[in-house]
Amino acid sequence: MKYYQELVELLEDYKKTKFWKDITGDEIFQLKVGKKKVYVSVLGYHGQTLGFVVYQDMKDLKAQIDTSVGQYRNFPDIPYRASCFEVCVDDCGTLMTDDIKKRLKKEKIKTKHGAFRLDERKFPRLVTEEESIFLIDIVKQIIQLSTYYKEQKLGFPESFPSFYKMYSFEKKGDTFTHHLISFPKMEEKEEKGEPLKKKELNKVLLVPKRNKMRFGLFISPVFDNETEEYPYLLIIEEEETHMILWGHFFFGKKTLPNEVLDFFIAKRMVPSKIDFISSDALELCSELLEEMRIEGEVTEDFGYLNFFYESIQQELIGK
Repeated sequence: MKYYQELVELLEDYKKTKFWKDITGDEIFQLKVGKKKVYVSVLGYHGQTLGFVVYQDMKDLKAQIDTSVGQYRNFPDIPYRASCFEVCVDDCGTLMTDDIKKRLKKEKIKTKHGAFRLDERKFPRLVTEEESIFLIDIVKQIIQLSTYYKEQKLGFPESFPSFYKMYSFEKKGDTFTHHLISFPKMEEKEEKGEPLKKKELNKVLLVPKRNKMRFGLFISPVFDNETEEYPYLLIIEEEETHMILWGHFFFGKKTLPNEVLDFFIAKRMVPSKIDFISSDALELCSELLEEMRIEGEVTEDFGYLNFFYESIQQELIGK
C-alpha cells in the first residue's frame, strides 16, 4: 500500500491548512484531475469530521443534492445514496471499521487519517492504490487552493441557498484561475417539466397548515455554462416573521409545482395561504394548491424577497 501511505502522510500537510475554517461543506468546488472534472466538498466547518468528500462526476453530486433536500426516499435503509470518496483527518468515525483496522495493522500503517470509497447501497471500503494516486493529486491541489481561496477572499453570503454554491478552479502553474458556476444540470425530464408527484402529496396532506407564506420566482443572477441559460430561483418567505425559509435553484419553469412540493416535504411546513408575486407562478401551482386545499393569490407586496434576491446578486456578481 505504497500510495495509500503517501496519501495519509500528505494529509498531515492538508491538516495544517485548516481550510475547513474558511469554507463550509455546502460550498462545492470543481477541480480538474487530468481531463476529468471532479467536485469537492470540505468537511469540518460545522464541527463534523475533518476532511473532504470527492464526487467523481455530476451524477454523483446530483444524487447527494437530491438526498439533501429529501428525495431518494424509496431506499431508506441503504447506508449511502451517493457514490463518492471520503477523506478523513484524525477521526474517521464509523468509516474505520474493524476489518479496515485489521488490514491497516497487517500492512503496518499507523495513522488516524483515512480515505474511503462509499458506494450506493454498499458499506465503506478502503481506497485502492489506483484511487490513492487519484486522491493524492486532489489533496495537493486543495492544499494550494486553500491559500488561493484566502488570498482572493472567496466565499458566499450566509443567505445563499444551501448546496448550490459552486466555484470552478483550474490549476495554472503555481496558482489557479476561477469562476462562479451555478449547480448540477438537471435531468432532461425535469427541464421539460413533469406531472405533479401526487404520490408525494400523501407525505404532507396531513401536516397542519400554518400562517401565510410569500413565494417569489426569480431568474438566477448566475448564468449556467452547461445549459447556456439562467436557472430559476424560488425564494419562500414567512409573511409574519419575514424569515426566509427556502432558496432553491432549478431548471424548467414548469417544474415549479414539484419544487414547491419538495419544500413542503423537506421542511414539513405547509402554509394556509400563499401570496405569489407573479401570476405565472400562481397559475403553474394551481393544481398543487387545489390538491392541498391552499388558498393562493397574486400580491404586489414583495416583502423581503427582493431584498434577499438583490443581496445575493450584490455578493455574487457585484451588481
